[in-house]
Amino acid sequence: MRQGWGYDERQNLMNFTAFDDSGAKRNYPIYHKVKKGDILLIPRLPDWGDITIAEATEDFDKGYKFIISEHGDYGHIFPAKIVKHFSRTNEHVDAGIRTTFRNPSRFWNIDYLEESIDKLINSSENLCSTTSIENKIDGIVLDIINEKNIEDELFEIFNKKFEGKEWENVLVEGLKEIFPYYSVELRGGKSEAMHGTDILVRIPSLTPESSYAIAIQVKDYSDTVGTYPLEQLSKADFWSDDYSMKLIDKILIITKAPKDKNIELSKKADEMGITVFMEDEVKQLIFKIALKKALKGIK
Repeated sequence: MRQGWGYDERQNLMNFTAFDDSGAKRNYPIYHKVKKGDILLIPRLPDWGDITIAEATEDFDKGYKFIISEHGDYGHIFPAKIVKHFSRTNEHVDAGIRTTFRNPSRFWNIDYLEESIDKLINSSENLCSTTSIENKIDGIVLDIINEKNIEDELFEIFNKKFEGKEWENVLVEGLKEIFPYYSVELRGGKSEAMHGTDILVRIPSLTPESSYAIAIQVKDYSDTVGTYPLEQLSKADFWSDDYSMKLIDKILIITKAPKDKNIELSKKADEMGITVFMEDEVKQLIFKIALKKALKGIK
């Protein structure tokens, strides 16, 4: 199994220098925790709307290899064998499995779904058929986008059209498209000195009187960036003082900063518990926004 964020030798999880990159470090729980015989569910494999069930054939920290692919990424290789594929929207797939893949994390524990996963593994039903054409549409669009480098073109056009503070409004509108059931609002201005937040995302919790919060700081910077934005965003703990909110993440979005020029920033952000989106992640985010709008227009 190849995993992302492996485009530089310094990201090899067998070397301590891997921790210079916060993106690569997100693979560390996989490297450290997965043991022989563990079952993993891998989204978007082999097709966009599919999920593959795989079994670890060795402890991942023992069988791990680092070989950058011909595409210049996915250098983390873990020992696993395919057990079964299934379509995410197949009628025989329990709602809990479909729901868990809304989780934005890279790696998380789904022991609570063990019974549902065992049922899929032992099922004799056709799990690849689906009554929805949404997955096929997504796959076709994605193939075209990859072939035509539309992601890069979109990023270039957005950078020509928007600058500075305009990016905050762009991201607010975009996040509303991607997460229509979340509250997404601008929170900059004079009060930003207290909370260091440009955009506040509020996610409903199980109780109507409370919510989870994600604080986002946006910088339209390029090249090498200092650590001052991290100091700003560290003030987002302000939201935890609100009894109706629980802060679950702080995200720094830097529109045009490449990862390879900001290793120190990534390292510092990781120490502070801050997630950083740089140029590559911003490209992917713009693509998601554009795709959501395009498919919405088709419907």
